[in-house]
Amino acid sequence: MISILKAIKNFFKALPKTLPAIIFGLFLMGTVILLFGRNNAVIALVFLLYTQTMAKTRLSIVNMLLDSLWLVGYAILGTLVSMHFATLIIIGFLLIFFLIYADANEFLKTNYYIPGMAFILVQISPGTLADLPIRILALLYCLVICIGISILLQKRQKAGPFNPLVKEALSCTGAGFRTLGQEKNSKDEAVGKKIDALSLKLSSNIYPAVFRQMGLMNGSQKYSYGLMLCLEQLGQVLQSLSASVKELSEVDQAQFSILGQRLEAAVDPKALAADLQAFLKKTTLSTDQINQELLLVLESLRERLMDDCHYRDLNTSIKTGLQYKAFTLQHRFSLDFFQMRFALQTAVIVTVCTIIAHFIPHWFNIPLHEWHGYWIPLMGYLSSSIYIRDTLKKAAYKVSGTILGMLFFILVTQYIPASIRLPLTVAVGLVFMLTIKSSIVSTMISTQMTSVMFLPQLGVMDLVLFRVFCVIGGVSIAVLGGIFIFRTRKQDVFRYELTSLFKSDLFILYNLWNLAEKQEAGPLLYENLLNLHLVSNQLESLSEDQKLISKESFKKIMDKSRHFLASAVHLSMYLSLKGVSPEKWQHIKTEIHRAGETLKRAFETTKIPSEKTGQA
Repeated sequence: MISILKAIKNFFKALPKTLPAIIFGLFLMGTVILLFGRNNAVIALVFLLYTQTMAKTRLSIVNMLLDSLWLVGYAILGTLVSMHFATLIIIGFLLIFFLIYADANEFLKTNYYIPGMAFILVQISPGTLADLPIRILALLYCLVICIGISILLQKRQKAGPFNPLVKEALSCTGAGFRTLGQEKNSKDEAVGKKIDALSLKLSSNIYPAVFRQMGLMNGSQKYSYGLMLCLEQLGQVLQSLSASVKELSEVDQAQFSILGQRLEAAVDPKALAADLQAFLKKTTLSTDQINQELLLVLESLRERLMDDCHYRDLNTSIKTGLQYKAFTLQHRFSLDFFQMRFALQTAVIVTVCTIIAHFIPHWFNIPLHEWHGYWIPLMGYLSSSIYIRDTLKKAAYKVSGTILGMLFFILVTQYIPASIRLPLTVAVGLVFMLTIKSSIVSTMISTQMTSVMFLPQLGVMDLVLFRVFCVIGGVSIAVLGGIFIFRTRKQDVFRYELTSLFKSDLFILYNLWNLAEKQEAGPLLYENLLNLHLVSNQLESLSEDQKLISKESFKKIMDKSRHFLASAVHLSMYLSLKGVSPEKWQHIKTEIHRAGETLKRAFETTKIPSEKTGQA
């Protein structure tokens, strides 16, 4: 009861913020129905959800076009394959497999939802070649509207010289140094953890855009992330200084107070860079170790602050992005990676759902013009991700809740007078879809919205039975197929994701070594470190429910992973500086080699149970 009241409270709290999106959705749905017919209304629904994601992601116009053309392409392909049963099964299987293989990601669990929804939803009203031009026009219309709205929203966002998370980290670091200068035994360990948390949050915030840019960072993201890496390293320095705070001389304390004040009050990058330059020239810190570590990080921070001309740059190299994406896909083409297994599994589930949906009218003598059973593969497609990590009991609760909510929505909207049923159902549906952030709710509401468009002749009980059948059918195939046929239980997910993350660590190490060999920062330095931050956090999140590895062994992995991350961030300080001596480059390569050996030993000494053992 408490959770229901909390959900209702959150609904009304989020409602005012979603009013602009609701108005936009009504406009988009209405114009598409008027201009291109009800058969293309699902296109407006898909692009409405897509615009929501684009509004939260700052991309260049070129990257925005490339990403949205991926969606348009899958909608057109979905129309083409629906014209013949053989193409729908064979080519549809390959397209779903490639979509999930290319878009599924450890850190973006539902990244592939919208293109796949477009691919399946357009099959609800399979067209002919004669219908294709009008559908392409509807897609292009929605594309132009979506990109236009996204650009307007981006221009309204006032981006300052510092990312808000970077500014918060600057203030946190400054407070730590200022307190250290006052000879207080401050909780510098807590400061370091807070900066680490801010760094992880920044990584999570920018990663969706990086993934849409084919894995590359733009200038704005590199600038913010580079500053955060320096602040993260300063947090490590603070932790090491906290143990010897009483041994600091008065001169050291005074200089730390000045440094803390400058960092806390930072507003302009060039001004802060000038303050750091003055500090570096005048500093007379008494400890050699403090000089080596602290001055290295401050010099790296100063150089990155001076390079602030890119903080508004949203462009990336399309050629490099395509090469990097192709290399990544080729590197991950193995059943050792969960994306490969998950893509294969989901493609099979969707294909089975499609075959069943195709033959049901023949088995039960249902007129084809009254049968729109492609909600079954849609539910199978979405459910393969929603329920695959759950137990059967938890999945049953979710399915039951979905059906009850759907019945309530159907019974309410079905008794609305026919003259206003369509616009009112669309309006109410958009309010729920855009206010409640749940893929289950979005699917439940969208089925009723489109059933009102496609099946106005069905009565209440027929519509209820039709919807319940589609939900139970699609979800059952996904859950039973995922849990029993493919043996994809939570422990198996853990094992394959862990293997994938291990290989990601080694891949990052390989890239760092190449960068050191070339004696330059290289184009993929920040991308590798970003992945490493997220990989470490992913390992932490997997530790709670896993039972395949002993707690001691898993703790060893986590310790080595943290050590490797700290070493990689430390090395990035050198790789950012100009004019590093050959001796320093040799030192860097030695450190990379040591980090790699540590990581390798951690992986080799931890035995992951075999597939057979994990499924027993």
